Amino acid sequence: MQTKIYVGVLLIGFIGSISFFIFEREQVKGSIESFSSEYMLRPNDEKPSKIKFGKEITIINFWATWCAPCIEEMPMLSNFHETNKNVGISVVGVAIDNKTNVTRFLEENEISHEIFIAGAKGTDMMEKTGLNPKNILPFTILVDKRLEVIEKKVGKITKDELLYWADSVER
Repeated sequence: MQTKIYVGVLLIGFIGSISFFIFEREQVKGSIESFSSEYMLRPNDEKPSKIKFGKEITIINFWATWCAPCIEEMPMLSNFHETNKNVGISVVGVAIDNKTNVTRFLEENEISHEIFIAGAKGTDMMEKTGLNPKNILPFTILVDKRLEVIEKKVGKITKDELLYWADSVER
């Protein structure tokens, strides 16, 4: 009798886990088309420019200098960019911060991927994806060539998650 109860509890837990995974995967679908034409500053430029999309897979990481998990994941994102930029995957950082703070951070840290400064406008950009309604940082999305969001991570991303994303995406 206890074995049947134990198996039943395990089965319910397993089905619940699968259902959660399927539900979460369905929620990932979104688009960045609404903000793909946004102009933002780059740390060393005075003239705003746009993120270049369409030729490769892009990982967009929303971050800020005051966000400890953002800073912790930055070297790993930079290394991932260096390793994958020649195979069609690039990393772009969108700072929800001011130019002074971002420039100082970049002077003190070696970051190889492109950084854009969105300031407070960055929270609007995150909202437009529909995938991070509470505007939690860090927030990372994987965008395909059609500007569709195919993966997301709210909170600090790991190298294993990035590797999984890279392996699972069509190029």
